[in-house]
Amino acid sequence: LEPSQLAGVTQAYRTVISESLVGSVEAPYFQTCGLSAEGRFDTRTWWGASVNLIKQDVSRTLGTFTGYDSQAFASYDGMGNLIQDQTLAYFPSGTTQHLDYREACLAVTLNQLIGSEFAIGLNYQLTRSELHTVYPQLRPMPGSDLTDKATLQEVSLHGDWNSPAGWFAHAEANCYHQSLDDDPSRHLDRAGDSFVQFNAWAGYRFDHNLCEVAAGVLNIGNTDYQLSPLNPYGQIPRDRTFFMVCRMSF
Repeated sequence: LEPSQLAGVTQAYRTVISESLVGSVEAPYFQTCGLSAEGRFDTRTWWGASVNLIKQDVSRTLGTFTGYDSQAFASYDGMGNLIQDQTLAYFPSGTTQHLDYREACLAVTLNQLIGSEFAIGLNYQLTRSELHTVYPQLRPMPGSDLTDKATLQEVSLHGDWNSPAGWFAHAEANCYHQSLDDDPSRHLDRAGDSFVQFNAWAGYRFDHNLCEVAAGVLNIGNTDYQLSPLNPYGQIPRDRTFFMVCRMSF
């Protein structure tokens, strides 16, 4: 079996294009390439940087219905008179759709160890996505050739405390900013969204760190958001969420 990751770079996808936009995609063809580097400074600072490029092309046939007016199916009565039927006739058909998706992602991490128990970190990620949708058989009808773009920036600042006695705590602030560039033919006026969420939790590890109990709150400020699914992003809570974790390793 092909490994799902190689040197930290994902090698296998169900689909790269968001299914919220195009639905289920069967056996897509995609190309990926990536580069990452990590290191440390003498100041007990760890850094990392990575660049990933993803391309996916999909050609498929979408089911449609073709309609004809009554004049195309004229019928006559026994006297030879034309019967006018105002009912439209519909027949199952299909049309070709081409999806061309491009994604570029830049990620930078910086972590600083403070003493023997405290650490702080900063993460930044920039994702640029572009989706070109074409219906060759419908050209030059409106909506037959669309190009949508979206840029998502994510900044995360976090702090950690780990005690030799087993106690630990974590707090973080996550900032998101998305700008959209929809195809003008869609006549959409969307500027994207910007918001900040705060998360915090604490817990206790014991039995040589094989067992852990923790509890905390996600999205402390109860901040909702409206991000376009064109950019990939993790599971971000929409409401204030309380959670508890009990983990055991053998």
